[in-house]
Amino acid sequence: MMKKVWVLATILFSILFSTTAFAGTMADKVKDAVNVAPEDKRVVGIFMEAPVTFVNNEKVRELVPEKAKEMFSEPRFTILPMDDTAMAMQIYKEDNHLETGTPYYTKPLNRKDIQAMAKTLNCNYALFITVSNDAPRFSAGLFSFSYKTTVTCNFRVVDVETGEYAIAKQIVKDGQSTAIMGGLPSFDRAYMDALKKAFDEIKLDTTKLK
Repeated sequence: MMKKVWVLATILFSILFSTTAFAGTMADKVKDAVNVAPEDKRVVGIFMEAPVTFVNNEKVRELVPEKAKEMFSEPRFTILPMDDTAMAMQIYKEDNHLETGTPYYTKPLNRKDIQAMAKTLNCNYALFITVSNDAPRFSAGLFSFSYKTTVTCNFRVVDVETGEYAIAKQIVKDGQSTAIMGGLPSFDRAYMDALKKAFDEIKLDTTKLK
C-alpha cells in the first residue's frame, strides 16, 4: 500500500513540476516579447529582382514575406510590405537611370544600391533576393519538346548601417519548361523551386544581429 502511495506521489510531483516549468517558459517568452523596447526593434525590407511575371505572381508575394518572417521573427523584427519596397526600388531605378526600357532586362543592382534604397525606408536590414536563369536550351524528342535552363537564386542580408553582408548564399538548380509565354519559355516553376530551396537551406542566427 505504501509503495502505491509513493508511486502516485511521484507521478503527481512530476506532473506538477512539468506544468510549473512549462508555465515558467511561457511566462519568460511573454515577458521577452513585452520587454522589447521600441529602440531595439529592427525593420527589415525585402528587395527582389526577378522576371516581372514571377515577382508579381501572387504565390511568390505570399511565400517570400511568410518565409522572411520565419527568419526575422517578431517581436524584435518588423518586415515592411513588399509593395512599399517594390515602389522604392522602382523609383530608385528610374532616378538612377537603371531602367532599360524593356520589361525583360534591367541593369543589376549592387550592394550600395540596396543600402541606399533601404535607408530611404529606414530599414536596419535588407533581404535582397535575385532569381535569374541562363540562356534556354531547346530539347526535342519524337513527340515532345522542352526548354532547359539553369536557375540561380542569390540571397543577401545586408546590414544597412555598415553595408556589410550578414549572410550571402547562392542556390543553383536546373529546370525545364514546356510552357510558352509571349513566344518565350516560362521557367516560373523552376524559379519557385529554387526560391523554396534557398529559404529551406538558409540558416541565419538573428541573435547575432545588432
